Amino acid sequence: MSRLPGDADELSEDHQLAGVVRFAVMRAARRLRAEGGNEDITQTQHTVLAWLRDGPSTLRALAEREKVQAPWMTRTVAPLVAAGLVQRSTGQRDRREVVVSLTEAGSELLRRTRTQRTEWLAGQLGELDAEDKEILNKASAILVRITS
Repeated sequence: MSRLPGDADELSEDHQLAGVVRFAVMRAARRLRAEGGNEDITQTQHTVLAWLRDGPSTLRALAEREKVQAPWMTRTVAPLVAAGLVQRSTGQRDRREVVVSLTEAGSELLRRTRTQRTEWLAGQLGELDAEDKEILNKASAILVRITS
C-alpha cells in the first residue's frame, strides 16, 4: 500500500488507506478546481452556482447545505448577483425570504467550467492503459458509494 510522508507505523491498515485516499482525492479536487478556468469567483461561489442548477433556493437552504450561517451565505451570494450569475427575488410564501436562482450567464459559466475540467481530465486519462482505466472506474464507483 502507498504511504504518505509522516505516516505512523502504528496506524491500522484501514487508517493508512484512508490517509492515502484522502490525500489523492484532495489533490485531485484541487487540480480540477485549478483547471476550471480563470473566473473571478471563489470555489464556494462556484458550489452555490452548482446547487442552484437544480432550481431556485432560499439563502437559508443554501447556508444549511454549506453548513454556514445565513449572513455568511448572503455575503457569498452578493458578488454573484452583482456579476449577473444569479438573481435574487422575494419568496412567494414568505415575503421576508430571499430566493436566489441561476441566470443564463450563471448556467453558461457552470457549463464552461465543467467542460474545461472534463477536457483536462480526459486528456490525463487518455495517457493511461486499459487496466489503469478499469481500476479507476471501479475505484470511482466505490468512492461514490462510500460518500453517498
